[in-house]
Amino acid sequence: GAPAAASPSHPLERSDAALVVVTNQGGVARGAYDETAVERTNDEIESQLRLATGLPRVIDAFYHCPFHPEGTVERYRREHPWRKPAPGMLFAAARDLELDLARSWLVGDAERDVLAGRDAGCRTILLASDPSSVRPETAADFVDSSLLAASRRIEAAERADLRPRSAVRLRAKGAGALADPALRDRVLAVARSIAERTGVEVVHLAADPTSVEATLVGDDLVAIGFAAELRRTTESWYRARTGASLWSES
Repeated sequence: GAPAAASPSHPLERSDAALVVVTNQGGVARGAYDETAVERTNDEIESQLRLATGLPRVIDAFYHCPFHPEGTVERYRREHPWRKPAPGMLFAAARDLELDLARSWLVGDAERDVLAGRDAGCRTILLASDPSSVRPETAADFVDSSLLAASRRIEAAERADLRPRSAVRLRAKGAGALADPALRDRVLAVARSIAERTGVEVVHLAADPTSVEATLVGDDLVAIGFAAELRRTTESWYRARTGASLWSES
């Protein structure tokens, strides 16, 4: 990720976005290094990025969590709300830098990063060298192969924010019909597949035990068509599996 982040043409370097790094540093709790070493590393990262880009500042803030419940250093041996997948560092950044988390993105290479971003209300991107190998139940909104690809997606999404949006909700038949997390993950995976196949841009996608909701770039016809295809595909699969209907008629 460093070469892409250091490229002078990197899209995020041309924007006014705040860039924040949030890292688990459980090695501090295990005695492998101390917090001063973490801070020196952060300073070196920032120094190299400034040198490569010619910018006066690249990373607006660094946050790290030195705690771990299995640590060997007593003062750090505990769970902590900053340790990902908990979203504490993101909440701290939002408070300190006056960030709107609903308009923010979390980009990370592990599922715990994605979960922290999701629970903070951010849009999320999982980095994977082979996106096709990522399990469909990932909580990530998107999967990209590099930081550069992720930044271009973010840039495109920010432009899309200026275009019309439409929202749609599919209600499950009966309270708690989507209570099974595996079923919700399956439905969300199908929704992402439909969006990729049809070229529909999904801004937000979420499911709870009673419904699935999506916000799309486009007018109401786009949303209706997307919802109809999601309903048709998942209803067919669910009915074949259980003999029951998944979705409410309303």
